[in-house]
Amino acid sequence: MITKERMDVHGSQMDVITSPTRSGSVVLLSSKDEHEPDPPLGGQPGDTAAEQSSSAPGGQDQCATKLLRILLADDHRILRQGLRRLLEMEDGMEVVGEAADGHEAVDMARLIQPDVIIMDISMPGMNGIDATRMIMADMPDVRIVGLSMHETSAVVASMLEAGAKAYLAKGCPVEDLTAAIRGTDSSQ
Repeated sequence: MITKERMDVHGSQMDVITSPTRSGSVVLLSSKDEHEPDPPLGGQPGDTAAEQSSSAPGGQDQCATKLLRILLADDHRILRQGLRRLLEMEDGMEVVGEAADGHEAVDMARLIQPDVIIMDISMPGMNGIDATRMIMADMPDVRIVGLSMHETSAVVASMLEAGAKAYLAKGCPVEDLTAAIRGTDSSQ
C-alpha cells in the first residue's frame, strides 16, 4: 500500500486487475504526464493503425466467429496496453485500435467502425464526453462504455447523456467491463 500512496502523491495511478476465472493479475501503472505519441501498432512503415489492427493476429481466419471489434480511447498508454491484453484474452473480443485523445478517438471511430469503444473521460484536446457526443451523432449503433476514475454523479450523467450505454469506474472488476462491452450489464 505504501507504493500506491506514493504514486497518488505524485499524481500517478496504480490499478491491480484480477479475475476469479483467470490466474494471475495485471498491474496498471500510469503517470499524469504521459502524453508522448504512441509507437505504431506493428506492420510495415506507412500502414495506418486501422489497417494494421484490422487483421487477426497470426493470420487466423476470424470469419467463423463474430468478434466484437473494440476501440480503446485513453490518454495513458500503459492502461490501453493492459486493457488490450485483458480484452484479447476474452472469447469473442478483438481490440482493433487505440486512441490517445478525444480527437483521435472520433477520427479512428469513423475510420475503423468499431462495435464498442471504451472511452476515458479526461483526455487532452477533446474530453471523452465531447468525443462520445460526436461519435454517437455519426454512428448511433456503436456501443460506448465510459471508463474513468471520475465517479461523481454529474460526470456519470454527462457521459450517459452524451450517448454512452454504460459507465464504469477504473477500479471495477474485469467481469463488469466485459459484461458492459457485451451489452449484458445490469447497472448503468
